[in-house]
Amino acid sequence: MQHLRNAVAGVAAFDQLSHADKQRFFAWALHGAGKEHLKPADFAACYDAVHLQPPGNLHRDLKSLEKRDLLKSAQGYRLSKVQRDAHDAKYGGRPQTRQVHDLLAKLPAMLNSPGYREYLDEALLCFRVGSWRGAIIMAWNLAFDHLCSHVITKKLAEFNAVASAWKKSVTIAQRSDFQELRESQVISVCRDASITDKTQDKCLDRNLSIRNDAAHPSGAKFDQLRTEAFITEVVNTIVLGLK
Repeated sequence: MQHLRNAVAGVAAFDQLSHADKQRFFAWALHGAGKEHLKPADFAACYDAVHLQPPGNLHRDLKSLEKRDLLKSAQGYRLSKVQRDAHDAKYGGRPQTRQVHDLLAKLPAMLNSPGYREYLDEALLCFRVGSWRGAIIMAWNLAFDHLCSHVITKKLAEFNAVASAWKKSVTIAQRSDFQELRESQVISVCRDASITDKTQDKCLDRNLSIRNDAAHPSGAKFDQLRTEAFITEVVNTIVLGLK
């Protein structure tokens, strides 16, 4: 519930909102944390998490929001698109933050491989809840996996020609074979084989270092601005730029 508490903390005089407004906000915040279907108990837990007194009859309140603001199904409640869009515009934060959300959310339709879905979902979830290290690690996994898939499907001969020249035991035939090489070695081979251009090579080299700082005890600090810059660069330069 830390994501919810952070969201509520950014709303002036939240305690003075009507219960209906609070419940719409709770639904929006929970959706943003990756929870798509909501039960009355979820709303009750929100009141408890932010130390506010719930209404006398929560079920009746939610019933009054049905059809217009809360859409009910067998799985539970979901906030309507109109309300989601309105809350995104009012509470969604900086334009760059919304751009990163949109970039990650639109990627499945822009890519052919369904294998990216897990990386995308986890990167977006981490970003939504403010887990900056996790978002960086999953965004890197997405970009590096795209690089390897690009090699397998389009540049395998070029890659193997360079890789075998400096390490004869290496021959890549399928995605799992890349485990024989360090990520830095894969990046170096791609550069020497002209699979990546100078901009892409610099992006990979620089952001691998950042990923390593995020993944290991390093003393490095990560915040929203740094994470947004990382995701924007690796997605645009590698995931969308390497074709």
